[in-house]
Amino acid sequence: MNSFSDLPHGNRIERRYGSKILIQPFIDRDEVNYYQSDLKLSPTLTVGGSSYSGHSFDIGTTASCKLSDQPPKMVVLTILHEVTDPLMWHFPSPRQSDSIHQRNQSAALQILADGTEINPLKGRQMGLRKDLPSDDTYYDAIFIEMPFSAFSIIAHAFIVEITIHDASFFLDDTSRAALKSFADIMIEGVDPESLR
Repeated sequence: MNSFSDLPHGNRIERRYGSKILIQPFIDRDEVNYYQSDLKLSPTLTVGGSSYSGHSFDIGTTASCKLSDQPPKMVVLTILHEVTDPLMWHFPSPRQSDSIHQRNQSAALQILADGTEINPLKGRQMGLRKDLPSDDTYYDAIFIEMPFSAFSIIAHAFIVEITIHDASFFLDDTSRAALKSFADIMIEGVDPESLR
């Protein structure tokens, strides 16, 4: 189910396949920002040949570009992983030398789209943590910057497998449809003339 809302100053929010998409144009700066959030899935996680449930992932995507030069050249894909017990599988901890603000080697990631390996740039990783001691869940995250062309291949694939270190999972139909919808919105772009 899709829904659409116009907001002031040309901003739009759309709900597509369970995700929320915000399109935020700034005509005075010749810029448009795209955000996709609320893409949640609880896939079966395969680690070393064994299958595990109880893992949840939130996938978010962001991109920015000039209104006069659309679609964006780069996209940031964020994979947030939540667990209820810190002893459950989670992304391996970043090395001491890794920084959340720089690409780091501990964010080992492979994405297969219809069997073809997509080579995103090395990601940045945030280690397992809680926001507050009273929180019920722990989370960790990987942020992957990739060319829009690579994101579009992932978004338009029928089978997407994500491998993070020794664990892998598949995107479900709804997640793939949401990513495709977001890629198509960025391909369509924002008409600057409609904002005047």
